[in-house]
Amino acid sequence: LVKEYHTRPLIDEYQFLLLDGINISVRYGSKSMKKTVLAAYGITLFGQRELIDFRIVKSESKDACESFLNHLFTRGLEGKNLKLIITDGGKGLIAALQFVYPEIKHQRCWFHKLQNIQKLLKKKDQKQVIKELRKIYNALSRAKALDAFKAFKKNWSAVYPNVVNSLEKDMEELLNFLTIPIKENFRAFIRKRIRTTNVIERSFREVRRRTKPMSCFNNNDSLQRIMYAVFYRL
Repeated sequence: LVKEYHTRPLIDEYQFLLLDGINISVRYGSKSMKKTVLAAYGITLFGQRELIDFRIVKSESKDACESFLNHLFTRGLEGKNLKLIITDGGKGLIAALQFVYPEIKHQRCWFHKLQNIQKLLKKKDQKQVIKELRKIYNALSRAKALDAFKAFKKNWSAVYPNVVNSLEKDMEELLNFLTIPIKENFRAFIRKRIRTTNVIERSFREVRRRTKPMSCFNNNDSLQRIMYAVFYRL
């Protein structure tokens, strides 16, 4: 079943592709090792959501990510209907996209961006800074989001220049989700789901919960089987 899942033909009907790489600690005998799992999650033209595939790799390197994406491409996910690809801030995935899906707009995950920013903030400022950042990604249009960022920059550039510079550098890719044409009655619902990779994070929380009490995995195949079982149930 796992082999069939990893090799099944893919129908090129996805409009949004979410990619993430997550580390999972597993035990092989008496040793604990970290494994990286690359995952691809899609939203079809009909609004259906699906975990497309996953792959266990040594690290989230550019070569590993490119190999994973090429495998999806050769199985049928050529991206003819793709409007947006959403990733975390991992450099490997971002670099690989330029080789496999260079014409598709890229969206950086707001959840990961906020996590990284929060680490740089003083505790007394966290609540206010996050509140102002929400005004950016909750804006109704790209123009209004840019206005919200200008206000944020004015308020915080003197206190947190590194935060402001990081946001400014990535702002185009942070706001690409606001440039995708979506019917008005679905706009808020869809935008909330394509500005982060949270749907993959939720799936992997369940994987971590299931694998944590297990004493060991004999090899990658045994890990793949339990992951497939969890994902299939989801």
